Amino acid sequence: MLRLDPSSLTMGVPVPWCETAVGKVRLTDRFTLHSRAPESKSLRRARRGLEHLLSLLDTQDVALGEAAVEERSPAGGSWFVALGEEDDRHWVRAAGLSHLRARQVAVDEVVLSSGLCLWGTGALWAVGKAGAVELTRAPQPEEVRTLHTLRAQAELSAYETTTSAALAGLAGALARWAAIRVPPTMDWDIPHLHYLAALLDERGTPMLAPELWHYWQDLVRQRNAQVHELVVRRCLADGLHAVVVEGLAGIADIARGRLPGTTPQQALRFLADVDPVWRRIAPTERVTSYSELVRLAYVVQVLRAGCPELHGRSGRLLICVEDPAESRILSTARTVAERAGLDLQAVGLYPLGTLLPSTGGSLHACGEPR
Repeated sequence: MLRLDPSSLTMGVPVPWCETAVGKVRLTDRFTLHSRAPESKSLRRARRGLEHLLSLLDTQDVALGEAAVEERSPAGGSWFVALGEEDDRHWVRAAGLSHLRARQVAVDEVVLSSGLCLWGTGALWAVGKAGAVELTRAPQPEEVRTLHTLRAQAELSAYETTTSAALAGLAGALARWAAIRVPPTMDWDIPHLHYLAALLDERGTPMLAPELWHYWQDLVRQRNAQVHELVVRRCLADGLHAVVVEGLAGIADIARGRLPGTTPQQALRFLADVDPVWRRIAPTERVTSYSELVRLAYVVQVLRAGCPELHGRSGRLLICVEDPAESRILSTARTVAERAGLDLQAVGLYPLGTLLPSTGGSLHACGEPR
């Protein structure tokens, strides 16, 4: 899974994007740093970390701008970086989260995302002029309030799973910097469907009005189609091979109520009948709830993209692990693969956040988590 995702530490903080703010961002081939908020100590630390991250990409020009961020940011001010061309706009966010210290939230985070975002609150945030699909109908207030309660109920995080040509290049640079031997063919998992676990209740039923639920899935499919084209273009330029993995189809079927049977175990048997990867792991796995079945679907996605025996290609799967849930999924995938007799060829980068100099850490790559 080639991803640089929102950290769990910042997933409860909505991004204060708006059309007016985005319209004031001038895109060039250089990184431009924008902020209207005062530079607090935490933001200075975040800026140093951001500059260090950009230095890894041989980027020299970091210019300070203004009027790109609303002053009413709940995080007390955020830093954004704009890069790319008209059809490829992406953001780097380093937010000062001093008001969340009581909850042991780090005060310096670097978060990378692109375009259409589903943050941990579940709220839909679209930046129409920043390469996202524009929302033609905003969620109603009562629906947003419902979405804001989901993070407390969801064990797995909701990720912004779209990636981009810019993120593909960044991950490649990080891999080379971390001394990973990138093979001629590297599978970069670009999920066709958005992670849905945080939007489902214990029975696997969407906690959204049907109209909004289907509308959201349509937006995700459109966005991921655009993203896939960008990633393939960039990867081919670097001599890499990009693939789309349909491993989340099982989650979508659960959410849409399309799986037959009255119990999660019966649904698992149905998936095993129609999908060879599910068939391979079903004899050694048992699920007692739809939540467990959804978590197993994430594992199946990792196995599908990371086991040469299943996809028939050489190379390793690069997984950027930033969120604790992602680490748990990778760890569980290794366990499930071992039980099923599969050879999982996955490399984890743990974690992106330690690139910040103020943490005293450094990025490292390994086959097993430390």
